[in-house]
Amino acid sequence: MGCEFSFFYERGNSQNHSAKRCKTGKSVSWSEVFTLLIKNGHDPQQLPHYTQRQLLLYYDELIKLQNRERANRIEDICVGFNGGKQVNKFVKQLRGEQ
Repeated sequence: MGCEFSFFYERGNSQNHSAKRCKTGKSVSWSEVFTLLIKNGHDPQQLPHYTQRQLLLYYDELIKLQNRERANRIEDICVGFNGGKQVNKFVKQLRGEQ
């Protein structure tokens, strides 16, 4: 990025309250980044030592993981609503019984 960062603000610019996400280029607030990382097990005391790039990479990966989990839940619910033999087969497959 070419800038030095102290904590997560660009030096000399305390107005940098958001960051551009690595892959999408969309802005996200630093509070959202820190909240998601802490919620997913990152040590709050260590976060100030991460680089801006590390913070955003971890954030992007957690968002992708959450989206995959949501997609899986939607599929599970849809299969459950269909009922019948397909559900029993699917559940046995998930449990490793088939």
